[in-house]
Amino acid sequence: MISSKPKKPEQDKNIFLKDMYSVHIRTFDTGGGTSTYDFKKGTGSHGGGDERLLRMLFCQDLPDVLGQLAGSREGAKSILIGIAANRSIAQKRPVRLDELLAAEYWSD
Repeated sequence: MISSKPKKPEQDKNIFLKDMYSVHIRTFDTGGGTSTYDFKKGTGSHGGGDERLLRMLFCQDLPDVLGQLAGSREGAKSILIGIAANRSIAQKRPVRLDELLAAEYWSD
């Protein structure tokens, strides 16, 4: 169901509304109109996303239309981002990934 009728703010206090069977996302445009998108909620953890991802990984019977599967290069990048984030917090400064890739970082 999509509606574009403007509503008063006191009528729409929640942008994301959930119940047992569906998820509703309501967006607001600059002209005061709203659009509501209703989605059927999947079963299982993460709204059914975990089961679909595991099937894509191990059964390879579902297409990866969103490009969710990552290779070893993307995995290594995600680990480096985590290391950089932890180092940045500890040293209270920005940390660049190329700084972590420097040979002197890995030597004892």
